[in-house]
Amino acid sequence: MSALAVETRDLTVEFAARDGGATLRAVDGVDLALYSGESVGLVGESGCGKTTLARTLLGLQRPTSGSVHVSSEDVSRLEGTALKKFRRRIQLVFQNPVGSLNPRIPVGTAIREVLDVHGLGASSERPARVADLLTDVGMAPDAADRFPHEFSGGQRQRIAIARALAVEPEILIADEPVSALDVSVQAQVLTLLRDLREKRKFTLLLISHDLAVVRYLCERVIVMFMGRVVEMGTVDVLYDRPAHPYTTALLEAVPDIESGLALRRDGHVGMAQGRSPIRTPIAEDCCRYAFRCSRAEARCLDAEPGLEELGGGRLSACYFARELASGGAPTGTAPGSRV
Repeated sequence: MSALAVETRDLTVEFAARDGGATLRAVDGVDLALYSGESVGLVGESGCGKTTLARTLLGLQRPTSGSVHVSSEDVSRLEGTALKKFRRRIQLVFQNPVGSLNPRIPVGTAIREVLDVHGLGASSERPARVADLLTDVGMAPDAADRFPHEFSGGQRQRIAIARALAVEPEILIADEPVSALDVSVQAQVLTLLRDLREKRKFTLLLISHDLAVVRYLCERVIVMFMGRVVEMGTVDVLYDRPAHPYTTALLEAVPDIESGLALRRDGHVGMAQGRSPIRTPIAEDCCRYAFRCSRAEARCLDAEPGLEELGGGRLSACYFARELASGGAPTGTAPGSRV
C-alpha cells in the first residue's frame, strides 16, 4: 500500500453562534486516510461538512479537537515559516473560477505571484515557467497577458488549476471544480484533472455532490452526512452495492437520463429531523440518519452505530451494513414502519 498522504484522527470542528448560544458541529469525529497518488471523492449533500473538512486539511480552519497529519506533520501546530512551507504541499482549486482570480491583474501575473511568494526558480526563469504551466492545462502561452474576463468559465478554471499546480503540490483538493461550468465543458476539465494526476502523481481529493463526476475521476469514495463519515469504499463496490441507506439515497437521487426523473425508490427523502448538527441533548445518541431512513428501528434511536469494517477497506456506519453490502434486504417489518 502507498504511503499515507493525509490522516485525520477524531477530527472535530465547531462554530459558536454569534450570540453565544448553541454550537454548530460541522465536522464530528472524522477519521480518514488518503494515500499518496490516489484519487478520492468526498460526497454528501450541502451543509454536511465537506468544505469545512477540506479547509481544515489545508490549515485554513483550526480544528476544535482531534488532529490533521499530512505526511506525519501535524497541520494544526504549524505557524509562520513552517505554515508557508506547508502550503506548497497541498493546494486548493475553488468552485468558482470567476471569484478565485483577481480581475485586475493578467492571469500570467496571478500564476507568477505564486512562484514569487514561494521563491521558486530564478526570477528570469519564471515567465517561461508560467508559459509551461499554461501549456500543461491546454492554454496558449500568450494567454498570460490577458485578463480573467477575457476567458470562458472553463478556461478560467484551467488557469486556476495551473496556478494551484505552480508549487508542484503533493495533494490537490478540488472543491466542486466543475459545478459552476457549462455541461459542455465539464468533461474537458475533468479529463484534464485526470490526465494531470496521472502525469504528476499527486493525491486528489475531489469534493462533489455529483456522483457521476466522482465515478469518472475517483478510485475511492467517502460519504459524509451531518458532519460524520457514514460510508467509504472503492467506487465500483460502493456504487454497485451501497452499505448505508444514505448512500443508497444519494445514488437513487441521480436523474435517470431516459425519464428525466430522479430514481427515488425507497423513501429516503425529506429534510433531516430529530438529530441536528447543533449541539443539544435532544437525540444526541441516536443515528443521525434514523429520522430519514425507511429501515430505521428502535436500536437506531438508542445508539449511533460506529464505522464497521466490512472487508477490503470498506466501512459503513449502519446496523444493516452487512445485509446491504451483500445485496440483501434487512429482515423485519416493511420499510418506513419501524419508528
